[in-house]
Amino acid sequence: MKPIPPNRRWEAYRAQQQEVTSPAPSPAINVTVVVVEPPVIRARYAGTCPVCRRAIQPGMDITRHASTHRWVHRECRNTPISNSFPARYAGFCRACRQSIQVGEMIARDATHGWVHQHCQRNHEVHIDGETTMAEIDALICELIDEELDEWGELVVG
Repeated sequence: MKPIPPNRRWEAYRAQQQEVTSPAPSPAINVTVVVVEPPVIRARYAGTCPVCRRAIQPGMDITRHASTHRWVHRECRNTPISNSFPARYAGFCRACRQSIQVGEMIARDATHGWVHQHCQRNHEVHIDGETTMAEIDALICELIDEELDEWGELVVG
């Protein structure tokens, strides 16, 4: 009898070993999810909560805000932070050009700068209205197979 070439012997041996051994168990990943809340501590200094604008007195329970990581009252942790606050100085609104009195609610607008809170809301509504009108024009063009010129007007003809 002729000897089997070495590579066939190895292949036969490997095939025999694979048949004998049981299949490897599928890997299982044990994952433990830990949600760590920031610690609640006692305030050491006086301050103002950026969420509710109430005073933070020494000894009150405070924690970090969920999204901005600023110190807030424990109850204010998951409340969204307002971007408006009372004016500390007199000035004028960059949107409506009216005066801003000390204590009026103001906000920082990306386009204009410091504005009244109601002017910022009006500006946001105006932008949303323009966006909506542009979307309506685009839908009309799709429906009637027309094109818009470079200024967004319908091309007739």
